Amino acid sequence: MAELSTTHPIDKSLCQVNQRFKAARLGLQVERRGERLNLRGTLPPRPGSPKLRSYQQRLPLKLPATKAGLKQ
Repeated sequence: MAELSTTHPIDKSLCQVNQRFKAARLGLQVERRGERLNLRGTLPPRPGSPKLRSYQQRLPLKLPATKAGLKQ
């Protein structure tokens, strides 16, 4: 049985943005979760957090997963 490809229209643009982040050695990625965009990377703990060291976090950008949202 053939496997169905479930790609989103902005996946190619998202890959290009992440390649630029990687080339700049930022250690961050923009990811699509459902219909929203998130920023993922190793970041310092939030104020008041019991954690003392940086750890990988996802920050919701509150932007839609569209080309317009990706440009903001």
